[in-house]
Parts: sequence; C-alpha cells; structure tokens
Amino acid sequence: MNLSGKNKGLIVLFAAVLAVMAWQVWFVLSMPDGDTDAYAHFIIARDIVRNPYDLGLHWVWLPLFHYIDALFVLAGAGLQAVRFMNMLVWASLPFVLYFYLFGKTGSVRISLISGLLMAGFPLGILMGTTGQPEPLFTLSLLLFVIFFDKEKFLLSSLFITAACMMRYEAWAALGFMTLFHVYSLLRKKEGLKISLSVLMNVILPAVFLIAWVLLRRRSDGEWFQFLHGTVKFAGDALGEGSPAGGGVLKVIGDLLFYVFWVPFLFTGVLVLSIPFGFRKFISGNRVMFISGLGVLVFITASWVFKSNLGLNRHFTSLIPLYAAMTGYGIDALIGWFANIKAKRLAEKIVPAVLVVSITVYAVIWLYQYRLNNNKYFDGRFRAAECIRNLDSSAPIICNDPMIEIFSGLDYRRFGHYFMSDSAETNSYVRSMQKTGDILVVKTSSGPFIEAGRGELLFEMPPNVYTKEVTRIYMFRKRE
Repeated sequence: MNLSGKNKGLIVLFAAVLAVMAWQVWFVLSMPDGDTDAYAHFIIARDIVRNPYDLGLHWVWLPLFHYIDALFVLAGAGLQAVRFMNMLVWASLPFVLYFYLFGKTGSVRISLISGLLMAGFPLGILMGTTGQPEPLFTLSLLLFVIFFDKEKFLLSSLFITAACMMRYEAWAALGFMTLFHVYSLLRKKEGLKISLSVLMNVILPAVFLIAWVLLRRRSDGEWFQFLHGTVKFAGDALGEGSPAGGGVLKVIGDLLFYVFWVPFLFTGVLVLSIPFGFRKFISGNRVMFISGLGVLVFITASWVFKSNLGLNRHFTSLIPLYAAMTGYGIDALIGWFANIKAKRLAEKIVPAVLVVSITVYAVIWLYQYRLNNNKYFDGRFRAAECIRNLDSSAPIICNDPMIEIFSGLDYRRFGHYFMSDSAETNSYVRSMQKTGDILVVKTSSGPFIEAGRGELLFEMPPNVYTKEVTRIYMFRKRE
C-alpha cells in the first residue's frame, strides 16, 4: 500500500468507512439496539415531550441528548432514526481525525493509520449502531480539541459546552484543560494575559452547568441528586465495597482497565506501538492529550471507586486519542529503519499488518456483537406482541422501555412508574384502577402483585442472563 499520496490515502479511508457503514446498516435494519440504556434515553425523550418542565425525568443523566432525542419524537420518528443518525456521526469521525492530523503533520501515513483505526475500532462501530449519546459526545469533544487548537475559541466553547451537557467525562476534560492553561500562564515571563474568547471555554459551560445544578436542586429537592444517584446505582449493581476490598492486584487491574486493557482488547498488539511515538505526539497535540487525559482519569477513578459500571463503552470518547497515538507510534517504528531498502520494505509490510489486524479484530468483535445481540431480549418481543394484539385501549403502566418501543404502540398510552416489589407499587396500581382499566407491564426478578389482584395475561420464564421475569397484568376498573 502506497501511503505517500493524500488522495490515495483518502480513497483507502473512504473504502474502509464504506465497508463499516454497510455492516452497520445491516445491523441496524436487522437487529434491535443491543444497548439497553438507549431505550431508557428514548423513553425519557418521550416523557419530556409530554412534560417538558419535569427535570427529574432525566434521572442520573445530563439533559442535552434527551432533548436531541425529543426532536426525533416531535418529528414522529423512532429509535431507529436515532441509530441512523449515530451511524452517520460515527462515519464522519475518521475523516475529521484524518484532516485534523494531516493539517498538523502533513503526514498521510500518520493521518491514514489513525483514520483507519478510528474507522475499524470495533467498539466505535457498535456504538455507531446504538441510540446512545457516545457518538455525538465523541464528535463534540474532538471538535472542541480541533477548534481550540486552531485558536477558534468561540467555536470551541460551543462544543465543550455541548459535551459538558451530554456526559460527565467532559467536566473532567474541561477541568484538566483549565488547570493546564493556568499552569501555562503562570510560567509565562511576560505576565498573565488571557483573552475573553479563551475564557469563554470556561465561562460558557460553567454558566450552563450551574444553571442545570440549580434547576435540578429546585426539581429534586436536594443538591446533586443526579450525581448521588449515579454512584448509588453503580454501587448497588456491582455490589462491591471499597477499592481496596479486592486487594492490591484488584486495584492495579482496575487502574489499568481503561488505560490499557480495553484498547488492547479491541486493537491487540497495535496499541503496544504507542510508546514509540508518544513524545512526538505530546509535543504536537497537547490539547488532545490533556483533554483526553481528563476523560481517562475520570473514568478510571470512577471505576476504581465503583461509581460507574466499568462498561467498555465508557472508553468510546477516547478512541480518537488512542487512534492518533497509535498512528504516531507506527509511523515512528517505520522511521526507525535508516536503510532505504529496509525502510521501503517496512512501508509495505507494516501497513499490510495494520490492515489485516484491524480487519481480524473487527470481524471477531462484530461476529460477537451479532451473536450476543439478543441475550437481553428473551420474552420482550413476545411481551410486546402480546400487548400489541390485545383488544384494549387501556393505558399502560410499563417499567420496561424495550417492551414499550418494541410494541410500536402510541407512546402516549404509556405511563412510567418505578415499580419496585413493594406495598407502594400495589397502592399506586390500586389508585390507578379507580380511573379505569389499566395494563401493567413489569420486568423484575420477583412478582409484585398481591394475590388475587389483577389478571396475569403473560409471563415468561426467567431470563438466563438477568434472572428477570416479564409479566403483563390486566387490572379492571374498581370503585
């Protein structure tokens, strides 16, 4: 492969992106969204359309992506449209990274290798088929880096603000960038000088975040309930205590999880090339590195202290950083060869190994994604079919977003209530019966309906993975 021509490099990258998009289109059209949180985001967007002033609907999440989803709801589109949007967003990222790095280095090799890694990174390919905020968040962070690096500070402030209102990792990226520039200013001999346009990258997101915190305080009745809820949810789900509870080796493993293990799982030995070009990368890409370091420290610390679930997808926004560092690393390895013949041979062998490696890892992971896609859906398709075929227009109380979306019914029929296995839930259902017939759809590990109340219309055996059971009850109107 000849990497010397810019146009040839773009043709190769375009071919790779096109191949990835072909798989993504097939996956989106033939497979449901495999990320369960995507359904929850879309249900929140539906609720926002019906009740835009209830900020508690956002639960532990930041609001911007929900409002973007709400635009799809208002337009009459479903979750599939969001998935296609994310596919297009993800397809743009390899080109954005390519042109950014080419403008900085003038090297087709570095730019193309980084772009190919971005395009072929299996985790990114999957996230581009979901209804999750990660693709837009990754693009927002990358555009912040690009415009800040080009000293187009007003534009960069818009993108960092969008990122900060989408995912918490951006808070850390902004914090690290702020500390870095304070440090840089203090080192200047001519004194402190900073423009208002630069400060907008702190002021604008700070204004939005402070406004959000104050509004949530008024809505929730306590400070930072959304942050406390995140930590509590992760702790309950993981069932783990302090970081030191698993011993020193466990802590070391957690520290290395996002730093090394996740990129290694998806790229193999390619990630081992990073140290060889690291110094050159740092010298020319401080903004990308510092902001990315903030994200990496944040998700690593969150995992060590068990305030996130340690999901692979938390790494998504770091793919451009690791792709660029790997591009620099492989370029440095090729540059080690002083002998002209050896260098020309390396220029042929290394790209071939690169393409084969990216392809092999992509094929393996995409096969696994296809194989494991339906493991959370046992019973949910049939439950959705059950309520769709009922000769009833009764309102539906549902705690399973996937069943609601799979049913294809008018979302305005659905009401949402956190149905725990408790007396409060039974009391709520009884109060709703006074208004008319109601359907109750619930997925949980145990029954929640009192004996003799409600007609059980549907029940699935426990899911082999989650041990949860899906049940549908009909409750007739009672005085």
